[in-house]
Amino acid sequence: MRKETKQVLSIFILSLFLSYFTAKFVGNYIYNLLKPVSGLGPQLECPACLDGFILSYLFLISLFFNFIRLKNRIWLLFLLPIIIYINPPFEFLIIAVGLIITGWLLAQGGLLVYKKFKK
Repeated sequence: MRKETKQVLSIFILSLFLSYFTAKFVGNYIYNLLKPVSGLGPQLECPACLDGFILSYLFLISLFFNFIRLKNRIWLLFLLPIIIYINPPFEFLIIAVGLIITGWLLAQGGLLVYKKFKK
């Protein structure tokens, strides 16, 4: 297995693992912040957990993949869960895009600090 493939696989698994443990915290925080109205039809037992898992996954995947600096942008495929938020209300879509940008900016800042200390 190529080194790049091992890195991508390990980051994907690490992001899923950390997202699982932070899902309830992130979901409850977002649900307390937005106070969404539940719709008709079957409801999940913990809808905040599912949304929290997806939001924390999007943040972590954008953070970790920017640290390894892949030459191709195939890692953008891992951001596909954002498609879930394309339907109204758009507050979750705005938060998801904000978390992706925040993760990218944190990774860029970390790489800048790394370059400064490397010299």
